[in-house]
Amino acid sequence: MSGGHFDYLDMRISDIIDILQRDNYNTKKMEKILKFIMNILHSYDWFISGDTSEGDFKKDYYKELQNLKRLLK
Repeated sequence: MSGGHFDYLDMRISDIIDILQRDNYNTKKMEKILKFIMNILHSYDWFISGDTSEGDFKKDYYKELQNLKRLLK
């Protein structure tokens, strides 16, 4: 199994989120922003690797962007 375009580097963001969740500090907003970045990179990885279409990538991107905008309000 391939690590995709980023050789699994995009999944390291999940490791960072796990560490933040264990910290005794309110990092919920930062965790959500990192989750947005991870989801977009993962979607891009699938698109650039030929697993999904450009349309699927754009749909995922704009959906996640809307989620981020709601978070930052």
